Amino acid sequence: MNREELKNKLKEYMMIPRLSGYEKEMSDTFFMDMKQYGSLVETDRMGNVIAAFPGTDSSVPSVMVFAHMDTIGFVITYIDSHGFL
Repeated sequence: MNREELKNKLKEYMMIPRLSGYEKEMSDTFFMDMKQYGSLVETDRMGNVIAAFPGTDSSVPSVMVFAHMDTIGFVITYIDSHGFL
C-alpha cells in the first residue's frame, strides 16, 4: 500500500460512525481489511479485532500494536441563548 492509498484508507476509517458501544461497523471493516493481509484474524466477544502476522524468525521479539476504534460522543440536552451547550 503506497502513501496515498494509506491516506485514503485512514480517511475511510475516520468517516465510519463509531461512538463508544457502537463500533461494529468499524470492527467489521477493519476485520475485512486485515483479512487481506493475514490469515490469523479474529474478533473477540468485546468486538476487538486481533490480527497476527507471524514472522519467519522465531528468535526475534514479537511486536503488538493496538488502538481504540471508538470515538467520544456527546448528547446535547440544552443550548442557551448565548450558544453554550
